[in-house]
Amino acid sequence: MLGTFTDRGLLHVAGVAVFSRRALPLAAWTNGLELAGIKADTDSASLILETGVDKQWRYASYRRTKAANEEAEQWEAAKKETDGMHFLAIQEDPDAPSCAGFWMLRDYEPSTSI
Repeated sequence: MLGTFTDRGLLHVAGVAVFSRRALPLAAWTNGLELAGIKADTDSASLILETGVDKQWRYASYRRTKAANEEAEQWEAAKKETDGMHFLAIQEDPDAPSCAGFWMLRDYEPSTSI
């Protein structure tokens, strides 16, 4: 189960792995952004990349199905179990020996106190 401590005391962190033949240029472009987090938006069936304080980009879309929406909701729930911790990995293919880019991210709730 993502986002929970296992019997070995390990923490599973939710994440997104992007596979692209253009992994290196994509990772370079992504590195130029002030990455804040990734959110699954079931209304638009998209993964939203949050950058800076107030910018959002549609990073990827998925086919809107009940199963896909449930997976998106489970992914968001897994992030909450780790206090918003999640990751983005970019690599050429699933069998690549290394990542072209890797970012640990954390969702933060805006502060309501002044």
